[in-house]
Amino acid sequence: MSAAFQSVGQLSPLPREALDITAAGVPARVAKTRGYRGELILFTADENMAGWGFHFVNQLRRRGHEHWLIMADSADNCAGMHAQWEMMVSSYSEAPLSCAYSSYPKQHSGWAQWTRASHPDKMHQVYIFWATRWWVSLKLMREGLNILSLDVDAVLLGDIYSRLHSPPMVHQDVIITRNDDGSQSLNCGFVYFNRGASRARREQPSTYLTATNTEVDSHCGERARPESAADVPAAEWVCELMWERLRLFLEVDRVALRDSPKREDAWNDLVKSLELRRRVFPWATGYGRQSDLWAALGYERVVVGGRKHAEKFVAWRKLKHERSPPFGAPDEPPYARRFFESSLETPLLWLPLCSPPNSSSAASAAGVPEAAGNPLTYVHITNMWKCFPHPCWSKAGRLFWLRAHGFWDSRLDEAGLTPRGSPFTAKTRALALPDADIAALSALAEQTKQLAAWPAPRARGLGFRRLHAIVHNLVTAAALLGRVPVIPQVPCELIRAVQSLANHNTERSRFGISHAAVVVTGADPAAPVCHLAPGTWRPGGPDQCYHTAAMGQFDLPRFVGSLRGAPNGTLALRLAPALRSGEAPTSLSWGRATAELELAPIRDLCGAAARLADVPLVHLSGLMPPNGAEEVPLLDVPLPSREFRSERQRRENGAPRWPSLLKGSNLKELASACPGAGNLIDYRKQCVGFFLAE
Repeated sequence: MSAAFQSVGQLSPLPREALDITAAGVPARVAKTRGYRGELILFTADENMAGWGFHFVNQLRRRGHEHWLIMADSADNCAGMHAQWEMMVSSYSEAPLSCAYSSYPKQHSGWAQWTRASHPDKMHQVYIFWATRWWVSLKLMREGLNILSLDVDAVLLGDIYSRLHSPPMVHQDVIITRNDDGSQSLNCGFVYFNRGASRARREQPSTYLTATNTEVDSHCGERARPESAADVPAAEWVCELMWERLRLFLEVDRVALRDSPKREDAWNDLVKSLELRRRVFPWATGYGRQSDLWAALGYERVVVGGRKHAEKFVAWRKLKHERSPPFGAPDEPPYARRFFESSLETPLLWLPLCSPPNSSSAASAAGVPEAAGNPLTYVHITNMWKCFPHPCWSKAGRLFWLRAHGFWDSRLDEAGLTPRGSPFTAKTRALALPDADIAALSALAEQTKQLAAWPAPRARGLGFRRLHAIVHNLVTAAALLGRVPVIPQVPCELIRAVQSLANHNTERSRFGISHAAVVVTGADPAAPVCHLAPGTWRPGGPDQCYHTAAMGQFDLPRFVGSLRGAPNGTLALRLAPALRSGEAPTSLSWGRATAELELAPIRDLCGAAARLADVPLVHLSGLMPPNGAEEVPLLDVPLPSREFRSERQRRENGAPRWPSLLKGSNLKELASACPGAGNLIDYRKQCVGFFLAE
């Protein structure tokens, strides 16, 4: 780790009473107190997102960095975070936080036209918060600081400054990440404004710069003049253009427009305008394609490339540098090496910046691929779509990824500062599969491979449904018993057996495992660990499926350790529920009100569990396929084997899942025996992905 920017112990915190960046003299005070060797790391958080901010503070300090600033959106939010952090100060001797806010541009009257008075827009304040980040960056840069603006849903795995202050990064004025999803859209979760790039180009020359300067001259149409101390650094004027682009939406008269543009983050638009040397460019997809604002500003919009709107694609150059990336290929074949070759050895992308008067010339902005290398430096997980059983975007999924990898600071759990709280408390009652059943999951991999149609999609889908059915029964039983299910780790061979063969990411994925429902961890290629991601959340649910609703197996050892020798309990499901009517399962009609579940087996299970109500951890057996059976009977619907395999009736019904027969009337009937019956429907909405039937 480079000692040059090890600032822990070198700086004082800002006063607890939050400073307003807009106030005279405050940017200079912040720069003097929190800047270190011309650098400052800026990230946003508020009282509601405090846990994520605390996670990032701890990460930065572990890397030796104290030169950071939390930007909140109000003095009250700073005060709230200080109050929460007090537990870390008193219990772990952590230094106080440094938090500031900016009353401008939040005070700008133009924001009012971008939200509905009758139906307040929940994202409105978030957009203001995001826009404020660039205003604050500009104010602090004018105090002589380089600004590294980072999102907190990320993990730091390496020395960020050894990368930023080495060629070719050190020669770039602005560095921003680009999403690796084919959209070519920029991701402003990582932006580095480097005021010293021109000096580095003079003092740390490199052979590749000759070719780069030639491209700048050709693109800008003029010979680059020598850069002087009087010039405004390119990083500063780019940031100012970013702010001006946002201010346009505050100062335009929206009511006067026939078709309003859309309000979004503007980085894609800014970079396109820089490429075309135009002050404002009407972004094809983000700001309202048909808005007459663009004509009012003197622009004629022409769509190129049909649906893909090729006009938005930036003509990035490929940076021809001999040390990119500045490390060799990993020793771990074949998947890590393929990832290295396909994603990390690709050249960095850059764009010439043509300087306006009194600004830096021969400037360039680098666009960095989303992934870093091995050693990885900054991994932004905002686009981490890991949910069970299919992709989704959620904060719960991102937090799970950090926890599964061991990146989350467990002290935040113990202090009650983790979002949604600790995964367990003294009152937690958990339900888990016994060790023998977890070990038996390995058999599912071989059973799947032995299907006559394997590896065809239908056979792989059946293998995954068998796993899904076990999870379904576990979470259904846990919800009825008022316990938290412990979602088991699963054999990675099973995931290899059921994952799509057509997934182009598989060959460059970690250990060759690429499945939306699985997060893979571990350092040993011979023994990877596969975790089932949180159940998909959906609009209308009470919350996302956080760790407080479903415990990951990686949290189980700490939970058991907290019990201080308290005994565990065991339960067994003796018989799967059947239909009360005595109908054969094959004749089950999903729409018939007469399809009623025989509740005696569930009532018996709840009665047995009541005798273990004070036991923190209970293992439930009987959820695996009975001896000789091919399918797993679902607790809340007697699913026939033929239907389980074919899904014919479910498909004809047009529903994503089979309908559960545990409806309101059944749950009322079970309420006296099963303490969680009254909450089952809400839990099913919260962790819907874990359920095959709902």
